[in-house]
Amino acid sequence: MISRAHLLVPELLRFGVVGLINTAVSYGLYSLLIFVGFGYPAASFCALCTGIVWSFFTQGRLVFRQRLQGRFPRYLLVWCLLYFANLGFIALLIALGAGPYLAGFIAIVPVTALSFLLQRHFVFVR
Repeated sequence: MISRAHLLVPELLRFGVVGLINTAVSYGLYSLLIFVGFGYPAASFCALCTGIVWSFFTQGRLVFRQRLQGRFPRYLLVWCLLYFANLGFIALLIALGAGPYLAGFIAIVPVTALSFLLQRHFVFVR
């Protein structure tokens, strides 16, 4: 019999590949916007909006292999929560002495884990 953990591995790998591409683009945009003078909340928001539509399609189809119809409102709700969680992590890290570049980079880790869990169990539920 195949264990649930065994079935989760390919999904996690797909999530990782799609997420790495989305993260690279989003972090690149975030860094560019910080460089040109945006504050971290605005830079984070712009980077988030850029990645939302692309990642909805790629994560829904390629990662979770689900039909997308009717799921976008839940997806947007999850990303609103993730945006504020990201801001919280960045603000905390800045308060602890990290610069906005490093804080934005470090915040990727917990926000990514939270993203997977919320998408798997709330947005793209089987």
